[in-house]
This record gives sequence, structure tokens and C-alpha cells, in this order.
Amino acid sequence: MITYTIVASNACSTAVVGATVSDTVPAALLTPMWTCVGASGGTRSGSGNINHTVNLLVGGIATFTATGTLDINASGTLANTATVTVPAGMGDPFSGNNSATDEDTLLCFNETVVVPDGRLTTGTLASGATAWFAASLNVNSPNVNWYSLEFKNLTGSVPPGTLTLYRGDDGCSLMSTAAPADTSATDPAGTGGLVRVSFGAASTQSLFRARLVNTNPGAVTFSFSWSDTTMYSPAWSTNGSFNTFYSFQNTTGTTRVAHLKLLGPTGAIVATVFPITIPAGQTVSVNTASAGVTRNRTGTARVTHTGPPGAIVAEAAIANFSTNPAYVQPVKFQAVREAK
Repeated sequence: MITYTIVASNACSTAVVGATVSDTVPAALLTPMWTCVGASGGTRSGSGNINHTVNLLVGGIATFTATGTLDINASGTLANTATVTVPAGMGDPFSGNNSATDEDTLLCFNETVVVPDGRLTTGTLASGATAWFAASLNVNSPNVNWYSLEFKNLTGSVPPGTLTLYRGDDGCSLMSTAAPADTSATDPAGTGGLVRVSFGAASTQSLFRARLVNTNPGAVTFSFSWSDTTMYSPAWSTNGSFNTFYSFQNTTGTTRVAHLKLLGPTGAIVATVFPITIPAGQTVSVNTASAGVTRNRTGTARVTHTGPPGAIVAEAAIANFSTNPAYVQPVKFQAVREAK
């Protein structure tokens, strides 16, 4: 059962006759009902959306209580907005407080909600048991971030179980439309006893879920981390004779693919360099001139890749080689935790 409390009050120096309290109930709230109690004790009740007229004396209050049952198939975010509208012809010096929204994240399986910042947590899972985790991810297209999700067995050399990733759009359906890349065999730290995937968070809903099922004959103690592997650079430039140069080193023993986006001051994409295929243990370089970026532009950059944290080391420099000696200004790349 979901319950909302909506309070309409009159803080002005004159009485209000005919104010309208409205609330369009979220579609995920089934069989909605409401009651209204005035300051004098009078009551009203109804079902469905609220669209009720109230009279408020100076300092008067009308309290609405709306209830409903949450649809078991609901997912993502439950948002409800209530509004009070003053009568026609009556001014309101404080109209900014006439509307309020309550927004809640919906959980399906009593998930443990985590922050995708790479921090390690531990747990123990009995044989045949299931653990659920959830995180709100950056799904703002076209600047979707990439993430790595890892469970590591702390007491043995076999994976701690079977991992399934669910996109936000999958809701509570238990049907996964996610297509993560398995990086369990990819270093760094890609040695037995773990299950790990890498994925881009493309979705209309930001809440992603992960399910670990212990398929081992005994209990396992595991560590868990959910990392945003996107890297940010605070500046690039093609002003005057300057260009910006990038190098990407693959620290793993398998080929990795990186994706470079150059963003303008407003966050719009100026140029995209993809795919940047980097052989195992090698370095690949690109620059704004080879990417065809027009002159006299500036902005920020972001890099995503198909590996676990640390798979790619990115470096950048804004340089002008038309001077002697050349001017070279290194620009640092930062992970999400550092950039905030």
C-alpha cells in the first residue's frame, strides 16, 4: 500500500474560497482512494484522481490522504505531483509553493542499492541462494557511460555464482535485454574465482539490477564492486594553432576498444572517434586534427572502453608545434569519483 499526504494551507491575510486541489495519480498506483479532512473536522472522500475544491480561512488547512496498491509490474521511478490552484481573479504572492512532487525508486526484489563508484563490499551467499543489487546509472543519451560489474570469490578459485544483468527497461520482468561483455578472463585481476561484465548503460530507465545466484555446493564469501569506467578530461582546444593529442594504452592481454567523444561547452558532441582498437599491451594515439575538428573550438572530453577498471590508461595534451620550442600542456584524465 502506497500513501501520500497532501496539505493545502492558506498563509495569506484573506480567506480563500474555491481553491482547487488536484493530483493525477500515477498509472502504477491501482485502486486509488482519497479522503480530505478540513480544519473544522469536516471530511470528504473519493476514488481515482483528486480534483477537489476547498475553502480555506486565514491559517486554514485541508489535509488529503491518497492511497493505492502498487502494480507488481511497476518499475523505475514512481512520481506523484499535487497542485493547489487559487480561484480565478485572486492573486497569490507565493505561487512557487503551490505544487510539490514526490519521487521514489521502485525496488522489485529487495535489492541492495549501491553507488557505482568502485567501492568494495563483501557478503556471504548460501548454496542455491540469490542476491540482488541495484544502482542508478547515467543513461543520458548520447553521453551514455560504461560500467564494470564484478563479483569475486574470496574463499575459493571458482566463480561465486551466475551473474545476470538487467537494464532499467527490464523492470521486474526477470527477462533481461542487457547484452554485457564478459570480461572475467581479462586482466587486471582477471584470474579465476570471479565473474565480471562490462556494459554501456543504454536505457530509458536509470535503475539497473544485477542478480547473483550461488550455483556452488557450499556457501561463498564474495566481494562486490560496481564501477563507472568512463574517464573525463576537463579541456581540449583547437584555438589558433593548437590541437589536442590523446594516447590510449591497453594494459590488458587482449584487444580492447575505446570510444572518444569531444564535447562543446554546452555538452553537445563536437566529434566522435570510434572505434579506437587497441591491441594487447599497446598504445594508440589520435588527435583533433585527424578527427577533423574545426578550428577555434574548445570543450571537454570523455572516453569509454570495453574493459574493466584500469584496462585503459588515457593521457592528453594541448599542444602548439608552430612555436619553437613547442608549447605542450598536459591535461589529466579523471575517473568519475575524481571528476565530481
